[in-house]
Amino acid sequence: MEGSIDYSEHGTHWVRWSFVGSLNWHMGSCQLFLVDGSEPIWENEEEIMRQQQQHRSDMKTREEELQIQLERCQRSDLFTQIQRLEVDLSLWASELWKVREQERTWRRVSNEKTAEMEVLEKEI
Repeated sequence: MEGSIDYSEHGTHWVRWSFVGSLNWHMGSCQLFLVDGSEPIWENEEEIMRQQQQHRSDMKTREEELQIQLERCQRSDLFTQIQRLEVDLSLWASELWKVREQERTWRRVSNEKTAEMEVLEKEI
């Protein structure tokens, strides 16, 4: 790996090394990567602002899409819970009906037995 550092400019260095091709780095206040090692890339501030605004707009749209998906999932979960409760309520009502029917049967049998006992007591 080859490398060289030039300290000729105060507070700024040029670093150049090679591994697959050459990578140039200029450490300056506003300069970005150098493409060919000779000219720093200066981006137009208006272009940067436009890109940032577009990015914010894209992120806001994505956030809204995710919020809609979340609400759909929550509604779906709520609907599933309601259905489960309705089934549980239906099962509970069915069990209650069975218990009441059984209670009526016991009362009827009890009344019949009481009547039989009264008849037997009268006979004795």
